[in-house]
Amino acid sequence: MNVILVALIFFVFSPLVGRTLNAAADYSGEWGIYFTLVSLLFLILANRSIIKDEKLVRAADRLR
Repeated sequence: MNVILVALIFFVFSPLVGRTLNAAADYSGEWGIYFTLVSLLFLILANRSIIKDEKLVRAADRLR
């Protein structure tokens, strides 16, 4: 769910903001918008690790 929301923010709202702020000459947010992609990458990595940890806990519970 988080991945979908972050992707939605990046691909839908960033072009809208770019068009709105295009008239402002002092706006420079070229590299700042890519923090959304970095956060998307970290969300994917975190979700993968959480799933691995849950599998490990379930396996340990079976051994008891």
